[in-house]
Amino acid sequence: MLYMQMLHSILFLVFFSFS
Repeated sequence: MLYMQMLHSILFLVFFSFS
């Protein structure tokens, strides 16, 4: 699923930015 991959990527990016 591309949507799931994109969501995961965004979540990871947000988490990294928040850190």
